[in-house]
Amino acid sequence: MSQAAASDVDSAAPPAAKVGLFTLTSMVVGSMVGAGVFSLPGRFAEETGVAGALIAWAIAGTGMLTLAFVFQSLAVRRPDL
Repeated sequence: MSQAAASDVDSAAPPAAKVGLFTLTSMVVGSMVGAGVFSLPGRFAEETGVAGALIAWAIAGTGMLTLAFVFQSLAVRRPDL
């Protein structure tokens, strides 16, 4: 009886997922871009100094605030989305 139960479990198990070339390539590219994101601020600060870094943060912050307002306006106008 235990052999029958074991064979039922084996046949009910889903097949293992296979990783293709596209998935592997995407993972490698994603890890390279992710690593660059962490090294970029330090290199940028070395090249531009304090003033350049502050200007860049102000521009990025203004852009993110604008994007937040766009999403807030969209949520008010179209709450079904």
